[in-house]
Amino acid sequence: MGPSRLRWVIAATAIVALMPAAGFAQESTVSGTVTDSTGAVLPGVTVTARNEASGNTFVAITDERGTFRLAVRTGVYRITVQLAGFTTPDRNVELLLGQIAVVNAQMSPSRVQETVTVGTGWTSRCWRREPAGTREAGWWRTAKATRRPMSTASRSR
Repeated sequence: MGPSRLRWVIAATAIVALMPAAGFAQESTVSGTVTDSTGAVLPGVTVTARNEASGNTFVAITDERGTFRLAVRTGVYRITVQLAGFTTPDRNVELLLGQIAVVNAQMSPSRVQETVTVGTGWTSRCWRREPAGTREAGWWRTAKATRRPMSTASRSR
C-alpha cells in the first residue's frame, strides 16, 4: 500500500469517526421541573415541544420528581404542559445550537364548577324509637321522613 493510499484510508476513517459528532451538533436539550401552585412537584405531566417552523413534536412525561428532558433540534418551540384538572400553560423558547434550556412550569388547578341540587320533596327511611306509653315502647323501627332534613327531624326520647 502506497503513501497516498494510506493517507486516503486515514482521512476516510477520520471522516467516518467524526460523523456522529456532526449529527449531535444540531441538537439542543429542553429540561425542567413542573410544580403546582403550592410548589409541590407534579409527576405524570405530559410535556410537548412543537417546532414552530416544521411542526415536529417531541413528547416527554415528568417523572416522580416532576422533571422532564427532551432532546430536540435547534429552532423555535412552543412548550406545552398538560395534566387533567390543571390549567395548560405554554411558552415559546428559541433553542440555539447545543443549548440546554431549562423551562420550569407552574400549573394551577383549573376552575371547575359543580352544581349540587337538593330537592325539597325527598323521601327517606330513618330509624325512630317508639315513644313511651305505646305498645312497642323502647323499640326502634324504620320511619318515613318526608320533606325535611334528618337533622331537624324531631326525636322521641
